[in-house]
Amino acid sequence: MFRVERLLPAPSPEPDLRVVARGPCESPPRAADARRGGSSSRPWVWLALIALSTAFSIALSTTARPHGAVFPPPPTGPTPGEVPAPTPPPARPSGPSAPSAPAAPLPGATGGTPASIPTGVRSPLAAISTGGALPLEPTSWELWWRYNRDAFLDVKARVESAGPATLGSASGAADEHVARGIEAVILALSREEQRDLVSSLLVALARSCDDAALARGPEITRLLGSFVADPDQEIGETAATALGILRHHAAIPDLAALLRDDEAGRKLTRGRVSTRTRAFAAYALGIAAARSEREDLRAFAGHHLQRALETSRSVASPDLAAACVIALGLVPMEPGDVVDLDGGVSIRGRAGGAKGAFPPRSRAARTDALVRYLEDSTQPEIARAHVPDALARLGVGADAELRAEIARVLASVLERQSREDAGVVRGAVLALGRLADADFDAADARMRATLKRALDASDAQARLFALVSLAQVAGRRGDSDDPRAVQSEVQSLLLERLARGKARERSWSAIALGILERGRAALQQDGSPAVRAALRRALTDASAPDQVGAIAIGIGLCADRTATKELLNKLEDVRDPVGRGHVATALGLLRAPEAVAPLRAILTKSRFQPELMRETAIALALLGDADLEATLLESLRNARSLASQAGSARALGFAGTLRSVDSLAKMLGDSSLTAGARAFSAVALGMVCDRERTPWNAFLSIGVNYPSAPPTLSDGSAGILDIL
Repeated sequence: MFRVERLLPAPSPEPDLRVVARGPCESPPRAADARRGGSSSRPWVWLALIALSTAFSIALSTTARPHGAVFPPPPTGPTPGEVPAPTPPPARPSGPSAPSAPAAPLPGATGGTPASIPTGVRSPLAAISTGGALPLEPTSWELWWRYNRDAFLDVKARVESAGPATLGSASGAADEHVARGIEAVILALSREEQRDLVSSLLVALARSCDDAALARGPEITRLLGSFVADPDQEIGETAATALGILRHHAAIPDLAALLRDDEAGRKLTRGRVSTRTRAFAAYALGIAAARSEREDLRAFAGHHLQRALETSRSVASPDLAAACVIALGLVPMEPGDVVDLDGGVSIRGRAGGAKGAFPPRSRAARTDALVRYLEDSTQPEIARAHVPDALARLGVGADAELRAEIARVLASVLERQSREDAGVVRGAVLALGRLADADFDAADARMRATLKRALDASDAQARLFALVSLAQVAGRRGDSDDPRAVQSEVQSLLLERLARGKARERSWSAIALGILERGRAALQQDGSPAVRAALRRALTDASAPDQVGAIAIGIGLCADRTATKELLNKLEDVRDPVGRGHVATALGLLRAPEAVAPLRAILTKSRFQPELMRETAIALALLGDADLEATLLESLRNARSLASQAGSARALGFAGTLRSVDSLAKMLGDSSLTAGARAFSAVALGMVCDRERTPWNAFLSIGVNYPSAPPTLSDGSAGILDIL
């Protein structure tokens, strides 16, 4: 019989994971387990989960305990063929199972065949379509904007500044709101079985656990971990993702075990870990490391990701290899290669010159491993295409010598582009945009020259990426006292293409000019009147919705309030919902109060156009519309179609505050609503309770080489970036 006491152990000091394993933990069986013949009945599940949710209320009334456990440090010289690992946790309890037909697995699941494309709360990111239109072309600027918009829109900060009942207020009232949201999600998990709804609840629970709620992190870890073994592949991989979003130290060894597919990982899944789940575990480790301030957690994640990459060839999975590369790029490292080993021994800099001779766990050692992978043409292209970005991330904060070496490697990819895979070339162009700046040292001069040559690359996508990368570079001062010479050169290149380039090139140039102007503003420089005048002229002349949208976003990034009238005219003239949504976003970026009334009118009419509804809501949130939250709640409450539910929920998630928690929790528990409506309520609830100012998946999406995205990253329906 299931015992509540197992779920709620008495508080005790957190163990040192270098010395002992975690204590025995058993996961609460779910309603679906009981239905399949599990050992526990639904009433016991309810009692356990109610006890857990009550514990949250109690825990949140006091100061949260510090998270003091230490991860086992990776050995300085692992034995070939061995993967250092934490002590495996005990197996999840399971009763005798009644025969049942397992859910059809997604592509990549062990022993299965591809299932139909999931629908519902997984949302197309890479294959956007609206109103029956064809998916966007790979070279469309709108795809780049979808992946990178969170670098420019700080919606949550604007929403939090407009009202007191927000997570950012760090008040007791905010903690109580979050606690009630968590209670609602936990109770819903005890009774729901529908795929999309369960997946939404898992992500919502992880997103809702702010630092106060993480005082009960071990219990939440066990609850989320119990879903990893679900026979439905999507639920299992979403549970792994949720563990990464949670980022609690107790979840990280489990994610590493899933990634390794070792005995401990197979205990978690009650069988062999599918390749897809291993890839999702890799992403989750990267997300957890990116969101954590703990150096031991970051080092642990980085070690296991690098080891998995080195052994990925043995499973013949390019997707898994790509996931490891992408996730490894997310793992931060301390500036200057200062690494704490074995209780305080510090090392600095690079040692020796031979491959593999660098200090273990150092920035230089990781760089060396990635360079060797990049230069090995027998490795899968889809994985090698993401190595340049991982290298660029390592170059940011590196010493001058190592940064120059990374710059040389990236530039050499472009120099041999005729013999290199197109995906790798595109990745190098994006990586140079992340790493280079506007000063005049040799490394940066070479990187800028390489990007200018990339404007004439044979690959169209590489040429378009080069426009944006040059704009990003010109917005960084580096060691230069006066970056204006570089900025002027880049501005001239972009203005020329805005005026005389082909249609697609003009759109990308408009976006790039907006990024350049935004960079100037960040450096407290005056904007360029020539850039703003050129964009206003281009807006007046443009008629195609995608060009109007690109130029509008460029103007919004420039913060050119003098263009408000022209944008309002385009808002009225453009009928295409996607293009109109971009104009709305631009008006929000301008903080133009005269746009509130027309945007409200569009919001009330766009419930069957989810993209337009979301963009309009974001614009109104940026404008500080006081009535927006109530309007969106009412819209979600009354929505009947999947499209209107999706639009309302996502809009509310972006624009809502903790004042929405109680209404969303009530909807979540309303059995008279459809499973889809309850799922989207969970999506919105997780978004409004999220402790981060930017979405969790922004760590993966910003700057990613999306034309080479592996299916587990995004395929338009079943990737980690397709989870709302």
